[in-house]
Amino acid sequence: MPLYRLSDLKDFLDDGGVQAKRSMSQNFLVDGNIVKNSIDIAAVIADDVIVEIGSGPGVFTEELLCRGATVVAIEKDDVFARALTRLQTADNRLHIVADDALTTDITAHISPLLRGGAKAKIVASIPYSITTPLLQRCIALRDIFSCAVFIVQDDVASKAVSRPGDKNYSFLSVFLKNYCHVKYSFTIKNSCFYPRPKVSSAALSLEFRDEPLLSEELLGHVREAFLQRRKMLRSSLKEYYSSESIMAALESIGKPSTARPEELSLEDFVNIFQILIIDNEKQSHESFRRQDFSPQSHREHREK
Repeated sequence: MPLYRLSDLKDFLDDGGVQAKRSMSQNFLVDGNIVKNSIDIAAVIADDVIVEIGSGPGVFTEELLCRGATVVAIEKDDVFARALTRLQTADNRLHIVADDALTTDITAHISPLLRGGAKAKIVASIPYSITTPLLQRCIALRDIFSCAVFIVQDDVASKAVSRPGDKNYSFLSVFLKNYCHVKYSFTIKNSCFYPRPKVSSAALSLEFRDEPLLSEELLGHVREAFLQRRKMLRSSLKEYYSSESIMAALESIGKPSTARPEELSLEDFVNIFQILIIDNEKQSHESFRRQDFSPQSHREHREK
């Protein structure tokens, strides 16, 4: 029986003698439309392999199984992990992992289930306390996933899709967009959860890119710039490029030479790094060309 109704969920919790644990940020969805709409966004079909993180009582788990998917349900709370066994299908499409999604070997759990180069999908109502590290973990495993739908705090979803000039624009937006096509799908009122959290949530959709737009090294430079967001880029990036080169690169893409990181989009960072790298290569080539490789110079160098 789906636990969409609050009364049904409360009965389930009472029968099991359990309560939502604040220490684990447990807030359970009690709106069937939200569950179904979230799964629709992931375009789940029969035979898909779905990694569900934070299964809780199993509202997503049950709906995913009803649609014919194979579900790897990762649930840290042993009580809820054991309760999920009630949802097992006749053909054993439910695989329960009673472990922490931040540390368990997710690849080892799903690789045996994937066939013919197929990739898995993620559906997760993320505990608020581990949102950022869990997003980072899933990004690191993007080679085995095609897309993901996360239920997160509305503030996090808004940051993820924010743009230069928005008050909540941050490195998180650049980070996620570097690896994914990111979409804010819909808002979820706090009344759709039990216990009711203080803030609203949102469904965040990620479609993983084949290749990131920036290398990890260059993305690290962007992160450093955002950590020093009061500084102009010509100062925060001067460890890697000359201030003159940075100012020239900014002006060449139509940005002021005094620009700070929150004024640039991911595409802007891609463009200025391309210019800066080419400029560095030209300078290195010029430096190499000006060296004296004459036999006399070589003899003098050896005599020294």
